[in-house]
Amino acid sequence: MVPIANKKRFAILVVLGVIGIEIFLGLMGVGFFYIGLPEMRHILHENWMVIYGLPTAGAITFSVVFILFTGEEGLVQFKVFGLEFSGPGGPVVLWVFSFLSVVFALKILS
Repeated sequence: MVPIANKKRFAILVVLGVIGIEIFLGLMGVGFFYIGLPEMRHILHENWMVIYGLPTAGAITFSVVFILFTGEEGLVQFKVFGLEFSGPGGPVVLWVFSFLSVVFALKILS
């Protein structure tokens, strides 16, 4: 077994890595927008939610679920809408629900 302190350190490093990748991709996209071809600018401007919003939503929800379940020992169990999820399916279902809620919020705000 890995000590809890190392698990927390690993979780922090993974989340910081995900955030770093998102920042890099965002800066790269801004560079393409300002330096790129006019056709590329049009595509980036019209579809910014799909190009930047969905990957960012996935990274955010991955980070939240990863932090929540890093320190867990044993089976993960929770109930949603009368259904019970346990084992490895629990974090996956939680990630799907949280991803869909962030995507829905992005759709409402855009």
